[in-house]
Amino acid sequence: MVARPNAWGKPSGQSEFGAAEYLRSQRERMNWSQAELAARVGVSDATISRIETGQRPITSLETLMRLAQELAIGFDDLLSLVIGDYRMKAGGWRDRT
Repeated sequence: MVARPNAWGKPSGQSEFGAAEYLRSQRERMNWSQAELAARVGVSDATISRIETGQRPITSLETLMRLAQELAIGFDDLLSLVIGDYRMKAGGWRDRT
């Protein structure tokens, strides 16, 4: 069976996406379930699950801001991780210098 690619084009199950791992660890630090975080942020618990497993990138600035606010983490830090995830995307964009 071939692994289905996630939203970044990588096989599911790979844990190289910094934002996904970081968000999961911060949610666990708060002792919240995915459903509780989802309710606080205003998204479905399935969305939180997909974000934490790397199956879905965070594409909404509002969701990114709410995640940072609810988890009491720096918005700039989280944004840097999300940007880093996009840079790792197969065939993704690079800085133009």
